[in-house]
Amino acid sequence: MKTNAMVLPESRSRAIHFLALTKPRLNFLVVVTAGFGYYLGVLGNLDFLKLLYTVIGIALVAGSAAVFNQ
Repeated sequence: MKTNAMVLPESRSRAIHFLALTKPRLNFLVVVTAGFGYYLGVLGNLDFLKLLYTVIGIALVAGSAAVFNQ
């Protein structure tokens, strides 16, 4: 039996576990789809600041929903 396991510092290990709760790979697809939908639905000039705020907000909501689901 091998006992050469790498031990991470407590704070880094907790941060990695908290990040994993947000399901970043799955939520990435949600954020990209919503951003693309925003891009297609805009009439006239595209406001990149609003797009950025929308994408960040959707990422935060999707991550918190994944954590709440756990």
